[in-house]
Amino acid sequence: MPKSSDSVDCLIVGGGVIGLTIAYELLKGGQRVCVVDRHSPGREASWAGAGILPPGSWFSDEPWAHEMARISRQQYPRLAAELRELTGIDIEYRLCGNTMFADAEMAPKIAARLARWQSQGIVAEPFDAGDVRYLEPNVALTPEQTQFSAWHVPDEAQVRNPRLLQALELIVIRRGGTMIADREVVGLRIHNSQCLGVETSQGPIIAGTVCVATGAWSSRLFGSAVPEVKTVPIRGQMLLLKEVAPSLSGLVHFHTSLSAIEYGVYFVPRRDGHTLVGSTVDDVGFDKGTEEATIDRFREVAKRLTPSLANAQLVAQWSGLRPASHDDAPYIGPVLEIANLYAATGHFRAGLQFATPTAQLIRSMINGEPPPFDPTPFRLDR
Repeated sequence: MPKSSDSVDCLIVGGGVIGLTIAYELLKGGQRVCVVDRHSPGREASWAGAGILPPGSWFSDEPWAHEMARISRQQYPRLAAELRELTGIDIEYRLCGNTMFADAEMAPKIAARLARWQSQGIVAEPFDAGDVRYLEPNVALTPEQTQFSAWHVPDEAQVRNPRLLQALELIVIRRGGTMIADREVVGLRIHNSQCLGVETSQGPIIAGTVCVATGAWSSRLFGSAVPEVKTVPIRGQMLLLKEVAPSLSGLVHFHTSLSAIEYGVYFVPRRDGHTLVGSTVDDVGFDKGTEEATIDRFREVAKRLTPSLANAQLVAQWSGLRPASHDDAPYIGPVLEIANLYAATGHFRAGLQFATPTAQLIRSMINGEPPPFDPTPFRLDR
């Protein structure tokens, strides 16, 4: 653990999937890296999500989003294989596909999004919802739901995100990085428009470069020193069910108004019989509670989806706080007014998906290398 007088090449503030992936990228280049987290690394939004990896961008139609999705689609299989070889941890990356349904209200929006994916070479096959048994034999649609528009996206993937975070933390340590848990960064050490490190609850940490990747809490840390970064916490509530064996082979997503949950409801089956059900989009500040009415709606939709889920064991319910930006694009890059200070935050619901391209972009900036793709959309002063 660095002492107050010690210095590291790069200090990553925040041990979520963004911070840990950046640390791993920098360590590959031989830098001395330290990751500091106010709690245990990987226990906030990165852990709380479902681990869904769409083949394209789901939450933005801007070119930057589709480029990052393309890079992610290429890199995740390699990352999964690399982490398994180096750590022995299987993050359970798999192309499981996604079977989507949309009611009359949501269908035009979903069709337009998938048409853009198709223009990029992503397969999104429409089918008759009444024939869902050929894709998911255990799904039992109501007569009304058989009239929904439906598509199958075979290249949608998933990872077991808690295992991904565990593997990343382990590989950072094995590569010589330092992990500091349960130490809150309370301020930045800035002198003559240069960042020299951070102030923590247990003393300063000196660093040649500082990268802030604290998700929804980034605005709090940057404060008035970096007013351009405006992250807002958006809560997502989740439910975990357990069956003896999974009743679904791939993701199933209902884009409907009947769930009374924005963006509908999705089901993510794990190989061991666990199924995640989510998720909400709640603008409630830093409240990480769950609401019984929401959990009840999740369970009701699950019961309608397949009879086996009606009898599944309720394992847990929780929520996470996603970091939304002011314009849907993440903040990735240097703070122009303060040397040696970078931001990598504001990814909203795509942090897991966009972690690898974000890390590659930050690495190129810190090392003075040509960027792997255009960094302009992510400028803090955009």
